[in-house]
Amino acid sequence: MLVKGKKRSAKKAPGISRKVMVILTALVIGVVCYSVTVYAWFQANIANSGNVITAATFGLNVAIEDETSAGDGVYSLDANKKYTITLTRTGEADGYCVIEGNNDTWYTAVIETDAPFTFTFIPEAAGDYSFTASWGTPPEDADLIKDGSTVGKLVTDKPSGTLTKPQGSASSEKPNTNASTAESSEENVSSESSVSSSEKTESAVSEEVQTSEETMVSTGQESSNEAE
Repeated sequence: MLVKGKKRSAKKAPGISRKVMVILTALVIGVVCYSVTVYAWFQANIANSGNVITAATFGLNVAIEDETSAGDGVYSLDANKKYTITLTRTGEADGYCVIEGNNDTWYTAVIETDAPFTFTFIPEAAGDYSFTASWGTPPEDADLIKDGSTVGKLVTDKPSGTLTKPQGSASSEKPNTNASTAESSEENVSSESSVSSSEKTESAVSEEVQTSEETMVSTGQESSNEAE
């Protein structure tokens, strides 16, 4: 007698779906927490209304007597003319002024106070000159313009009616030693020749007198002999 066995029905493993749901839930929570942390990190801000941080500034107000600016601190100046320039500091920092023009550059000393910094400027050539404020200290090897100093030299024309010595006048005023020496030598030679000629003349005269006396003596002797 055969006995048929009972078929076993396949049962699902208990708790698998539950584990999947737990893992997915934890993953979602982790992503959300990470996103919130990153957002909070980049949105963090420290504010303190009691402290204000400001940077020091330096500027200059340029004033040139009888002259107006052509713009951006550039001035058109004439040659050989006195200009009184006044620089006034603006800001809290110390600095100096850089003057550029006629292919040359000048630097002022450090302007440390708000008092006017005044100097006289005489351009050698006409042109545009720029005045630029510079923060800090000027170059150590520069010849600095000081307060109250004068830059340049005023060239004045010679007054009319004055006589100028022609070239070579100095040499013409100097005595010609060679010519004077030659003249003195010629005078000495002429004096010597005159002395010698006078001596020769005197000797000739004495010889003629002696000859005449001898002739008279000989003539007297002859006349006495004839008388005897």
